[in-house]
Amino acid sequence: PPPPPPPPEGINFPYYAIAIACGAFLLLFLSLWAVMRRKNAYQTQITFAEREFARWQVDPKARRRSNLSGRQLTSLVQRAGCCGGDALDEESLTRSRARVVAAPSVPHDVFHCFVSHAWASGQDQARSVKGQLQRYVQNIQVFLDVDNLEDISRLGEYVGNSSALVVFLSGSSSPLGQPQSDYFSSANCMVELRAAVDQDVPILLVLETDPTHGGVPLEVHREACPDELAAAVFRHPPIPWHRLRDFQTVSLRLLIERLLTAWRVPGADRAIFIPSDRLLRPTPRLVTKRPYHFYHSPHNPGVELIVDMLEQAAPRRAAPLGLQLRRTSMSGLPLSVLRSTDALDHASPASVVCFLVYLHAETFSPGDRATSLTRELQAALHDGVPPPHRGPEMGRDGPRSPAIARD
Repeated sequence: PPPPPPPPEGINFPYYAIAIACGAFLLLFLSLWAVMRRKNAYQTQITFAEREFARWQVDPKARRRSNLSGRQLTSLVQRAGCCGGDALDEESLTRSRARVVAAPSVPHDVFHCFVSHAWASGQDQARSVKGQLQRYVQNIQVFLDVDNLEDISRLGEYVGNSSALVVFLSGSSSPLGQPQSDYFSSANCMVELRAAVDQDVPILLVLETDPTHGGVPLEVHREACPDELAAAVFRHPPIPWHRLRDFQTVSLRLLIERLLTAWRVPGADRAIFIPSDRLLRPTPRLVTKRPYHFYHSPHNPGVELIVDMLEQAAPRRAAPLGLQLRRTSMSGLPLSVLRSTDALDHASPASVVCFLVYLHAETFSPGDRATSLTRELQAALHDGVPPPHRGPEMGRDGPRSPAIARD
């Protein structure tokens, strides 16, 4: 190739070398920027995951050993605008400093728990159990057949290499319509269960509660369990498994507490909590544009507790947009008084009047109480009071409910 042209007269420094150095510096800068950005994204993912981990309840003595007081920490968080600008109390800040619940260290080929389930009706929720445990417990290793099974003839060995056996009880309906246990009808599940009993592996029962997804009564599983295994399997009551997120969080907390006991973690008797648990949050205030007048019957067990919860959530002072609750119990009043507004605690004609009914398994159990509640419902519907909302428990209580309630 021809030699490069000589530099212009009057320039005595190597401008080619400077251009190459600038290009190399720019390339190094971009590489470092990409690495730091990826590191920050990874750190953000780790931080977000750590927020979801279950935590130990903070010892009140540990709060005194903190460098900052609760009031100072509250002020700092309020200035930073955490949680959408909501003020955090001292208890919330103490929870944020709580120690994360972590599984003990185990060898690579050992698992903290083995999820045993019947493929016919429990495979989807077994996957959910594993995912939720990994979400809430740090460094946990969960055995699930679809992920970790290499040889089906080694099921007993896999169970023996696990610190606990989580049994997911599910069932189905027979051709005659009778509930049956799918778990105790599975040959592989019986192999896993017998291996756990023979090798003294702690057994934790999780019971599916949704009848549309394999939920059958616990007695059905008891009857299907072999007699020689019943004492070891049903030594502790099962943990009910719910599919609604808020209820499922409680189920997971109970499962984690039993796992900590099975692992013999020091201080396993201490309470734990899950940050996403709604029970840790204050009850939200109810806001509406019109007042409501709730009626509840003394013949409806459990409704008083719901009304008390509504009153606690409602504003204490009357406000233009506040929910104003007025309670009326119809005990001792003739049914015809529903026609008169004055007799119903002087309710305003413009107010929304409704009959509050708590539906559960005992709401319409045969007896005088159910008969009186049915009469009150009939009178309320006759007088134009809006009927109760058909809640999720109505389907479960449907056969016992009178026609007036089902319609």
